[in-house]
Amino acid sequence: MRSATASNRPKKRTRGALAPVVVAILSIIWSTLWLRAVFSGIVSWHWLAALLLLNIVTLLVYRADKLAALRRGWRVSEARLHTLEVLGGWPMAYLARQLFRHKTLKTGFLVSSWLCVLLNLGGTYAMLWIL
Repeated sequence: MRSATASNRPKKRTRGALAPVVVAILSIIWSTLWLRAVFSGIVSWHWLAALLLLNIVTLLVYRADKLAALRRGWRVSEARLHTLEVLGGWPMAYLARQLFRHKTLKTGFLVSSWLCVLLNLGGTYAMLWIL
């Protein structure tokens, strides 16, 4: 009997291996923008509290949608999930997708999610530093 060697072992899927690094870098940039805005007096610390709450709500909504999918119940619309991302819940949305293994294979959804991230980052930068 042959032993498993590196050549005949099934390969691990590396789809999206760069995504966690990109999300971590973008999250650091996004957090830095908001912290700098708070400490320079551009916005109140209440904005940070609201963003934290929004991210917690985003995680809970993704969890609820995953449970509804498993139970074949009423689902949360993709538009609502993307709205949470655009408003600032994208860091937790990414974490929720990985944690709950939810909507990780739907290419159209993932492309829209990345567009939401870019839209939020651009909007955050414009709101805090240009306007």
